[in-house]
Amino acid sequence: MRWLVVLALLAGCGQDRIADTDEAYYGWTNRRVLCGVSIDDKLEVGLDNIREGMLRAVERGEVLIFYAHQISDEGIGPERLESILQLARELGLPFLTFPELHQAPPAERAGVVLTFDDAHVDNWWEQRDLFAAYDARATFFVTRIHTLRDDRIARLHELYAAGHAIESHGLNHQNAYEYADELGVQAYVVDEVLSSLDILREQGFAPTTFSYPYGVRTGELDDAILEH
Repeated sequence: MRWLVVLALLAGCGQDRIADTDEAYYGWTNRRVLCGVSIDDKLEVGLDNIREGMLRAVERGEVLIFYAHQISDEGIGPERLESILQLARELGLPFLTFPELHQAPPAERAGVVLTFDDAHVDNWWEQRDLFAAYDARATFFVTRIHTLRDDRIARLHELYAAGHAIESHGLNHQNAYEYADELGVQAYVVDEVLSSLDILREQGFAPTTFSYPYGVRTGELDDAILEH
């Protein structure tokens, strides 16, 4: 099975017990609106909870989706991130990127998708050796791509060349619901989504996925974006 789409969507989903949060798992269906569980430190998601969520992925042949922001005390600390990477290794879960979810499922269907939002390019790049040590590839959802200096674009390309995915988090990190309510759904699609995708392509990336800022979305927005 291969998806016939060039765009998927990521929104945040509620969480208590990860293994019970069905929306955070992808079962190699044609579901095009997905969500992720935050692993930022401030939410205090315990490692036992994360391990239990990973075990469900192993047992059911699913992909578990996580999201974070900075890799620092302001987001997820490097030590905690490494603990999660180590858990996945111990359970034999490979790290997948969002573009790989558009392809036919691998023989071993279980996996983990790690995503990071916003524009913390230097911070992400500084942890490239940590990712490499665990053969972990992440999906970086970048916002305000048009404001990034050439050196940061170069660092995104270095991450891209290492197998990480560079995707869209909107042009200016606008709240989709508020923007569409004021200016219309199509205005949001054109101003925030398509413009961001165009710039990413001009910079040499191949985006397939859009992540809503703040996880705010509606069915109408989903349908409008997925037309593209």
